[in-house]
Amino acid sequence: MSEPFATASINEPEGTIQKLQEQKAPPPAISSISPEDAVVLAPDFDLTVTGTGFTSTSVISFNAVDVPTTFVSATELTTTVASSTVADPQLVSVTVKNGAEVSNAAEFEFTAVARSSGKKRK
Repeated sequence: MSEPFATASINEPEGTIQKLQEQKAPPPAISSISPEDAVVLAPDFDLTVTGTGFTSTSVISFNAVDVPTTFVSATELTTTVASSTVADPQLVSVTVKNGAEVSNAAEFEFTAVARSSGKKRK
């Protein structure tokens, strides 16, 4: 994880001045989620979000609801999704928040039955 501040040197006639400047963290970006689908009312499961720009304060938002998030690394976050999250088959949006910065959305599908191929419907 990068430091929140950077040092800048400024050359003045009286000498060099070093100044701390706040660095803005890059916005989070999701590259994939695993798994990509689950059966409605199946047992609780762990969801892994892979991407970039994650920090120890990043939060996964599952269908617009922030959920308890475990920071694994700057490229991986996890959460446990409760079986009671949704009652009907549907698509939900997964995003990551770093304060006011919000990532792109990844699509997660709750299905009525398990998929034999493991692939999402198009």
